[in-house]
Amino acid sequence: MRPGLAPPGGAVLPGGDRFLAVTHTFKGRARLIETGFDRTCVRRLPIGVSGAAGRGLALNREWAKQELGYAPETVLLSTFGFISPHKGHDLAVAALRLLPRHYHLAIVGGPHPRANGDPTMDRLLKMLRRHRSLRSRVRITNYVPTETFELYQAATDVCLAPYRGFNLSGSAGLTWALASGRPVIASKVLSFVELNDQAGCLLLFTENAEHELAWQVERLVADGGLSEQLVQRALTYAEQNSWANVGGEVLAIYQSLRGNKPAAPATFSRGESPLARRAA
Repeated sequence: MRPGLAPPGGAVLPGGDRFLAVTHTFKGRARLIETGFDRTCVRRLPIGVSGAAGRGLALNREWAKQELGYAPETVLLSTFGFISPHKGHDLAVAALRLLPRHYHLAIVGGPHPRANGDPTMDRLLKMLRRHRSLRSRVRITNYVPTETFELYQAATDVCLAPYRGFNLSGSAGLTWALASGRPVIASKVLSFVELNDQAGCLLLFTENAEHELAWQVERLVADGGLSEQLVQRALTYAEQNSWANVGGEVLAIYQSLRGNKPAAPATFSRGESPLARRAA
């Protein structure tokens, strides 16, 4: 690479002979190094986690279910964020068909307002129309205000992230689940596997495997110890990787490149994955 030219996402030092690239995953870091980046010039910083960790824990679960119109015996499964092709909402519905009738699914979100031409919502509604018995067990909220969003977090028993064909570095929807104070079941897409290798905070299942997803849901609901372990690890991850912490590290990077003293030191350290060690 010619001196003075930084790739997209890189920042150039005064003098134009160095840069630093920031990527969100160890795999992304390895790929940049494979393309010719100097390994000392590539930093891995995760996507930040929005909001205070564990807001759902501040509200009573039974009260939240009552406020949302669910029966006390309901086991509530929830997904958070926009309804998009890669998020596997249809897979969550398919898994719900395999679970007892007191299991319900809340899809907390709606179509992206700028996703014109995306048929995902329509396909989901057609699926519910075909399976009439699921209509009373699946709720699609569309956009909700923050107070209602947090109420759903509190009422939830298990968060789902059944993504498929997901090649991005991370998902805001998953970070909301991690900070909810509820256990999370996610598919084995690369970025989620990497996160789980680091934090051990997810129960994973194979992409597109609705029977395995249903089995993992029942397994998790029946195992309070496993659920609590996943929640505590997720809350630790959410606190360590809050936007305040991640943003502070990004700011420190830019300040160091400008030759300024960082405003604040990094507030925590992270271990590297085997992939990162291989890349180094």
